[in-house]
Amino acid sequence: MDISEPETEADRHRPEMRPHDRRPLCVIVDSRGVLKDLLHFYRNMEHTKDVVVLVSETTPEDYLDYLREREYPFIRCGRERVVSDSGPDLNNILIQEGIADTISLIVHPVIAGDGEKKLFDRAGGRVTLELQKAVPMEQGTVHLVYAVKK
Repeated sequence: MDISEPETEADRHRPEMRPHDRRPLCVIVDSRGVLKDLLHFYRNMEHTKDVVVLVSETTPEDYLDYLREREYPFIRCGRERVVSDSGPDLNNILIQEGIADTISLIVHPVIAGDGEKKLFDRAGGRVTLELQKAVPMEQGTVHLVYAVKK
């Protein structure tokens, strides 16, 4: 399935939950409703049993209506935005889909060798960042905060 394929009537309903289905839920952070009309793509992925969306108190009401109408479970957390503490796979999706607007990194004074996972190995090409903050921390670590330029 291609992400640009239109939603079908079947996509508008939550899939049947089977007790022995060991596939994980796909948890998506989307407090601004960026994925409206695209969530069916993620719901239909063969390696997930359904999608749960994390939203905030300021998520647009029309997006919440969209989620309710299509039976997407959602969790309201955070006042304005939802933060995702993630690994390489989710990092890549958040960047590719234009969901992430800020990247917060804590850099440790260690060089990873061969075979180590990269944080953004399939982010879909070059992404421009603008440094917002750099804070030295203990033991030589640095907390860097970047705005993602769109």
